[in-house]
Amino acid sequence: MVGPFPSWTWALVFYLLLATVTIGWFAVSHLGSVCACDGTPDPAIYMWSLEWWPHAIAHGLNPFVTHYVWHPVGLNLAQSTAIPTAAIAMAPVTALFGPIVSYNVLAITAPALAAFTAYLLCRRLVKRELPAFVGGFLFGFSSYEFGQLLAHLVLVMTFLIPVMVLLALRRIDREISRRAYLLWMAVVFVLQLGLSAELLAESVMLGAVLLVVARFLAQQPQRARMNSLILETAAAGVIAIAVASPFLYYAVVVSFLPGNPMLSNAFGLDLANLIFPTITTWLGHHDFLPLSTTFERGNQVETNGYLSIAIVIAFSVWFFTEGRRSVLGKLLAVTIVLSIVVALGDHLHFAGVETVTLPYQWLKHVRIFDNLVPSRVMIFCSLAVSIGVAAWLAKTGGHAAGRWLLVLVGVVMLFPNVSQPLYGERFYRPKFFTTSLYRSYLTRGENVLVLPYGFLDISTLWQAETGFYFDMPEGYLGQFNPPSFENEPGVWDMFRNEAPPPRTLDAFIRRRGVRHVIVDPTKAGPWPAALARLGLRGRPVGGVLLYSVPGARA
Repeated sequence: MVGPFPSWTWALVFYLLLATVTIGWFAVSHLGSVCACDGTPDPAIYMWSLEWWPHAIAHGLNPFVTHYVWHPVGLNLAQSTAIPTAAIAMAPVTALFGPIVSYNVLAITAPALAAFTAYLLCRRLVKRELPAFVGGFLFGFSSYEFGQLLAHLVLVMTFLIPVMVLLALRRIDREISRRAYLLWMAVVFVLQLGLSAELLAESVMLGAVLLVVARFLAQQPQRARMNSLILETAAAGVIAIAVASPFLYYAVVVSFLPGNPMLSNAFGLDLANLIFPTITTWLGHHDFLPLSTTFERGNQVETNGYLSIAIVIAFSVWFFTEGRRSVLGKLLAVTIVLSIVVALGDHLHFAGVETVTLPYQWLKHVRIFDNLVPSRVMIFCSLAVSIGVAAWLAKTGGHAAGRWLLVLVGVVMLFPNVSQPLYGERFYRPKFFTTSLYRSYLTRGENVLVLPYGFLDISTLWQAETGFYFDMPEGYLGQFNPPSFENEPGVWDMFRNEAPPPRTLDAFIRRRGVRHVIVDPTKAGPWPAALARLGLRGRPVGGVLLYSVPGARA
C-alpha cells in the first residue's frame, strides 16, 4: 500500500494516461463521433455487438441468433466476432452515450489493462517494481496491440491472458485453495470466451503445452503439484464449458463452419517484421514504409511481429547469460519458438517474398487451425519477451546502466505512431439515423436494403443506433454469411459493388420483401443509376438517398 492506495495504482494510472494520449489522441475530444480506429467497416461490427447484447437480453431474445440482419434467414452470432463480455460490461455506457463512445472506451483501456496485468505478472516473477513496469509496457503497448487496434477490437482485449498465468502461479505456491482456483480460472475462461473465442482457443492450446513442459522441467518435489495443477486446470475448463454451453452449442453444434486454409499463407508473419517497423510505430514508420507494405500482403492490421532490434538483443542477452538455466527461461523460450513457428504460417516470407514450406502446412486443413490467422499468435511471443526483458532489468550487479539504456532505446523504437490519425476515423452517420427522422419514413420491423451492400458500408452501425428499428437483407458481422444469400443470384455482384442486371436486382428486392432502399451518398457508386433502371426515384432525406419500392409486401 502507498497511503490509501494499493502500490500498483501508479502503474495503472500511467498506463491509462499513456493509452489516452496515443490511442485516444484524435478521438478523446469527440468520443461520440470519432472512432479510435481506422476507416474499415470492421469496427462497426463491434459497435453493433455493443448494442445487440443488452438489447437482446432486455427484450427476451435469443442473443446467439439475430434476424435483424440477413433477414429473414438470420445469422448465428456464435460464428461472428461478437463480444458479449464487453457488451454487457459496457451496457450502461452504451445506453447513455451510444456504441461509438463504448467502443472508444474499450479501445483506449484495452492496451492499458493488458499492460497492467502483464506488470502484475512480471512483478510477481522478478520481484522488482520498475523492471515489471517496463515489462508491462512492452506487452500492453506492443506492435500487436497497436496493429489490431486499427480495426479488431475483439483481438486487443488481452488483459486476461496474464491473469491466467498469475492464477496458475498462485495455485502452485498454494496461495489460493483448489476451490478458489477452479472458480476463478473457470470465470476467466468464460470471460475470455466472451471477449475473443480465438484468443481463448490459442491460450488453451499453448497453455496445455506449457503445463506439460513445466511438469517435466520441475524438480521432483514440485512435480506432484504440477500434476495437480494440470488436472485442476482441466477441471476448470470443464466447468467453463458447462457454464458457456449455450454459446458453445451455437458455435460448435448448430453450425461449425469450415475456415479458410489460405489464411495461413496470406497472413503468415513476415520474418522481416520482427526487426522492421510498420505504419503503427512512430520511429521509422516512414523510412521503412515501402518494406512494411510487403508484410502480410500489405495488411497493416495483421503485421503483429515487430519487437525492435534493441528488445531482441536485450532478451537474447538475458536468455543466453542466465535465462537458459532457469525453468522460467526455458518456458519463455518454448513460448517464443512455438509462437514464431506458428505465426510464420505455412511458408516462410521475407520482405514479401515466399520461400520454403513450414510445419504449419500440415495443420492448416485441420479444423480450428483453418480459422486461425497465424500472425496473431505473436501476442504470446510478446508476453514472453516482456517477462524476459523485465527479468534482465531486475538482475542485480553488472552493467545496470547499460541494460536500462538498451531497453529504453527499445521502448522508444516501439512507441506508437501518433504523428497521423491512425486511430481517429469519423464515420459517416447521417441525420436520418442519428435523429428520429427514420421513424417518419420507415415502419418498425420492415426490411430495408442499404447500399453499398454487406461489408462495403457501415449499415450495421446505423441499424444499431436506431435501436434495431428495421431489418436488413444483409449485415457485415464477420467472415460468415448465410449460404442461402451467398448462393442467391446477384448477391456476389453486390459484394463486389457492382449492380446486378435489372431483372436480377428487382427479383432480389421483391423476394426479400424490401420496402425501402437507402443509398449512402458518400459511396453511391453504381446504385442510383441501377435503381433508376428499375423505375425507382430517390430523394435526399437526412443525408441519405431514400427509395420507396411500390407494391412491396412486408
